[in-house]
Amino acid sequence: WQGLFLGLTVLIAFIIGTFWFKLKKQIKRNKQQSADLQLMNKDLMVLGQKKDQMHSILGHDLRGPLQNIIYLNNEFINSSLNEKLYKKMLKDITEKTQNTADMIDGLLLWANTFLSAGLKFTNCNAADALNQVIEQLRFKIEKKNLELILKLEDVVLSTDLQTFQIVFRNLLSNAIKFTPANKRVEVTAEVNG
Repeated sequence: WQGLFLGLTVLIAFIIGTFWFKLKKQIKRNKQQSADLQLMNKDLMVLGQKKDQMHSILGHDLRGPLQNIIYLNNEFINSSLNEKLYKKMLKDITEKTQNTADMIDGLLLWANTFLSAGLKFTNCNAADALNQVIEQLRFKIEKKNLELILKLEDVVLSTDLQTFQIVFRNLLSNAIKFTPANKRVEVTAEVNG
């Protein structure tokens, strides 16, 4: 009986040891999975915040240009125009629509970069970047009969072009919005320091 008892004891010890080893391994795997899930949850929260920020920016930046096109279309519909004014208004609508399409392309490119790889820094001429935005907002400037004064030195920036233009578009839109009609908006770009 001693041999049988010893054999059963060894077998039970082996089974308990195997079970214990597998249990520890499973606990370690569960801890790793828990850590992975926490990291993925954190990444999802950051992505959700980026998505919310992106929606806010896209909504703000798309509303204005589309309102310009709607305004021009309403003026077009409600006016009796001679052929010269008719062609001019169609040209304006086409130009504003193209500017809006270009801006949407830029915003979508920025949104894709923003959500995936982050900012993409390149060297760009500040005056060129600012003038592109000014052209997108030209209709609003003219509608309020604002004098736009540009003091743009030859400044080269190392920046994410889309983000830079979004920030400037928001600043200029607010300047136009809050400046009384027939007044002046001044845009200055200079090397400082």
